[in-house]
Amino acid sequence: MIGRNWDFALALCLSVMVAGVDPNELPEPENLTLSWSPDHFSLTAEWSEPAGLDDCKVNYTLELILEKCPPSSTEPNLNKEIRQTVHLNYTWEVSNEREICIWVRTNPLQCGNRTPSKAVYKGISPPLAFVKNFTCVYYSDMKMNCTWSVISHVPDLQLFYRNEVSDHLKPCSAYFTKEDMKTGCHLDDIIFKSHHTFFNIIGTVKGSIISNTFMRVPRDSVKPEPLELKITRDGDRLYLQSNTPEFAQQCWKYKFRYNKCNEEVSLLPSVY
Repeated sequence: MIGRNWDFALALCLSVMVAGVDPNELPEPENLTLSWSPDHFSLTAEWSEPAGLDDCKVNYTLELILEKCPPSSTEPNLNKEIRQTVHLNYTWEVSNEREICIWVRTNPLQCGNRTPSKAVYKGISPPLAFVKNFTCVYYSDMKMNCTWSVISHVPDLQLFYRNEVSDHLKPCSAYFTKEDMKTGCHLDDIIFKSHHTFFNIIGTVKGSIISNTFMRVPRDSVKPEPLELKITRDGDRLYLQSNTPEFAQQCWKYKFRYNKCNEEVSLLPSVY
């Protein structure tokens, strides 16, 4: 009787396992690896072609997610740019500030009624951080200040930067310091229209060279100096004048808001 019960349980288990396999599902990519290049601000995913494709032609769908693996979802996110490639590798421009999880799946191109594979995923953690709160302010034409908080004192700390990924890395030439620690850098050659500005802070921690990398968008970091407003009165007229930020004139529109006692705020027409 006991033997029959075991036979029944084994048969039931095998039945469930077989029923859960989709015979049309493509095999998953194999041997997924990730490699980080701090000099190029890039993360490269590589994998091997799945076994058992036969004559099936496929490509691969990938997504980079800024979270720890396993990802919360491996379904394509319509709000993100999903990558597809026929190659066995893909490279992203990305900083190493946060946890990163990459998932990849096999897609049918010319495969009859075959369906996409399950996703495989792999994660990479950020390196040891010796700075935090990395913040940049673009306050004048071509000029930007970047500051950070020091987590651990690194005497040989250096910042390198570039406007685009194709540019050469340049060293910071004007540091802000506090108690002989570098806490920021003044930059005077940042291109406003750059898609990203790339930063690499390098230092030696416990005998190892560590890179903390950051990416910032100059146009998202604009914070001009407060305007100096001058108000004069001539009879029943008020004249408003202000200085202009140190940017190209076409970069700005000005709006003057005013109100009188017990009256709602009024908005003057926009002017250059």
